[in-house]
Amino acid sequence: MRRITLPKGIEISGKSPFGTSSGVYEVRISISQDKPPDDSITSNSFNSLWKDNFHLRVSEGHFSEILGTDSNPIPANVFGLGSIWITIQDQFSSVHTSFELHISQDNKLLSVPEGKPKPVDAKKVKKLECHLVGLVHKVRKVVKVLLDILV
Repeated sequence: MRRITLPKGIEISGKSPFGTSSGVYEVRISISQDKPPDDSITSNSFNSLWKDNFHLRVSEGHFSEILGTDSNPIPANVFGLGSIWITIQDQFSSVHTSFELHISQDNKLLSVPEGKPKPVDAKKVKKLECHLVGLVHKVRKVVKVLLDILV
């Protein structure tokens, strides 16, 4: 019996769609066969071959992420396509970007961005920062209450 190992993951990297130098963002990353229209991205109504949620780390304006896990692997048919579209959506705002990846014959992916990410509205980034700061304070309060109960 011969065992064939299929690739499970895809590594993506690029310029941050958030317009900031560093930070961690709650995002949904999706893979689709065709470029989804902006309005369907905003309304979450486009068809995807695969998707998952991530804490996307941005450092010096760039990100890198590995897509696909043992519990949520990339479907094998994705690796047989000539190219795929990666869509990154912020979960707390309408900020998003899409870019095309070309898949070579040996299943190594070559990134070919379609264009620059959309400009970010500074007010939306500030709102997101305020929202995240508020969440951090709430989590700290919950942890303190739990520790008081347990101790």
